[in-house]
Amino acid sequence: MICEGILKILNLQEFELGLSLFEKTTALYPGKMEPYFYIFASYVFLYNQKDKSDSSYIESAIKHLEKAEILAPTNSSILYCKSLMALIFEENVTCIQDLTQAIEGSDEGKAEYYFLRGVAFADLSLYPQAYSDFSLALSFNSKWQECYYNRVFSKIL
Repeated sequence: MICEGILKILNLQEFELGLSLFEKTTALYPGKMEPYFYIFASYVFLYNQKDKSDSSYIESAIKHLEKAEILAPTNSSILYCKSLMALIFEENVTCIQDLTQAIEGSDEGKAEYYFLRGVAFADLSLYPQAYSDFSLALSFNSKWQECYYNRVFSKIL
C-alpha cells in the first residue's frame, strides 16, 4: 500500500488518493512510523510543487513528522528531517541537538548530517564548530563543492 501511495503522490492529480492510502496504512500498522513519515514527505513534496504561500502544507507535514517521531524518537531519518525543519525556522539550537543525536545513532548519511549541523553552527556564529563539521562532512564526501565553500567561510570569519 505504501508503494502504491508513493506512485499516487508523484502523480499530483492523485495526491488525495495517495494520502488516503498512507492513512489506511497507519491503521494497519499502528506502531509503525513509516506511514506518518511518508505523509510528512508528501506534504513537503506538494508544498514544493504548489504555491509556497500556503503554509497549511508545511503545518500538516510537521504534524505528521511529530507523529512519526513519537513512534521512533531516535530514528536518524526522522531526526534529520526534523532538523531540516528547525533550520528553516531558524531554530538552530534544536537543529544542532537533533543532528547530534542523529549522528550518534546512524551508520550512514553522516556527511549530510555534519554538513547541516555545520550550517546551524555557522548561523549561530560558532565558526570553529562549523569548520569542524564541514571538514567531517568532507571526510565522507570529498567532492562536495558546497561543503568546501562553507568551510572556507567558516575559517575566515
